Amino acid sequence: MSVGPVNINYEVLLSSFRSNVGITSDEVNEAFREIISGLRKMANHNKGSIILLPGSGTTAMEGLTNILKKGNRVLLATNGVFGDRWEEILNKYPIEIKTIRSEPGDNVSEEEILSNLESKKFDAIILTHVETSTGVKSKIEVLRKAKDLGVITVLDSVSGFGGEELDIEKNKIDYVVTASQKALGAPPGIGIAFISQESLSIVERGEGVNGYFIDFKKWLPVMSKLEEGKGSYFATPPVHVILALAKAIELCLKEGMSRRIERHQTVAKAIRSGLESLGLKIVAKRGFEANTVTAVYLEGVSPIDFLNIAKQEGVEFASSVHPKIANRSFRIGHMGWVTKNFAILALSVIERTLRRLGKDIEMGRGVRSAQEVFI
Repeated sequence: MSVGPVNINYEVLLSSFRSNVGITSDEVNEAFREIISGLRKMANHNKGSIILLPGSGTTAMEGLTNILKKGNRVLLATNGVFGDRWEEILNKYPIEIKTIRSEPGDNVSEEEILSNLESKKFDAIILTHVETSTGVKSKIEVLRKAKDLGVITVLDSVSGFGGEELDIEKNKIDYVVTASQKALGAPPGIGIAFISQESLSIVERGEGVNGYFIDFKKWLPVMSKLEEGKGSYFATPPVHVILALAKAIELCLKEGMSRRIERHQTVAKAIRSGLESLGLKIVAKRGFEANTVTAVYLEGVSPIDFLNIAKQEGVEFASSVHPKIANRSFRIGHMGWVTKNFAILALSVIERTLRRLGKDIEMGRGVRSAQEVFI
């Protein structure tokens, strides 16, 4: 139960269990078509384009440079380590950035975001849907208000999409990034970018500050043909990941997005209830908790010792990467194909691990609390 790559559904895993397949074979072309069609339905993205990039969510993040022009001013509202990554990426390009930050567990307020946008000239606003380092979920409705102010709206949903509600058209989002290995439940290897119809004009005119590999002018015609089920090529795609992602998307649609999100929400609620019943504190403030990741404070216990013993007990959790809380917290990933049983197993291991580390806890209390959520 790390924060990604996630456990893989066996149907998804076996769908990629093939001998070598051609990058423009009918099999791969059909998989691409199914992925793009499915993603449009899942995110309500009927206009604009979808680009599948060999790489990761970070690859798709850097793809934003296709719709930013030299000298553009970007407002970055970050609530953790992966929000900060946007700053590192864009500082490599002739882009001006103003960063506003929150403390771990909190969000930059809507008022602060809109106040900045209204008082100064910005060309874009960037928000993180789920901050993987803290388990904090942003209120993405602010992007709709930001769009009404005339700026390009950008959302990092790498750890959100597939487990959190996301309606791209309703929220007027110009650029969304996610990846194959998180809540979509496929192996790593594909960064995904959703681009609005309006922003495509910047790409088509070649006004972005992007480099060569992530030049969307090269990728757009390829994606257009692949969406029609026709073979096309710019750079070698990880074909086995494509085959697996196609199966994952198929299963997501079969489950239904509302049921999928509800499942994530229920498992997350049960895990948090169990943790709190054991006296552990959640990093995310009340109302900001994500469906896909929970960061947890550990008092009086070494996180390294905790993670090592938990792994011996049968569950792998994730270490903290946020510098302000790294030495006193850990993270639980609950996304993709998680079920109620994942929550029960995780909490039972947490209980045993804490007891082995000398914490005076009531064994079974966390599990019971989670069970009450499921009744």
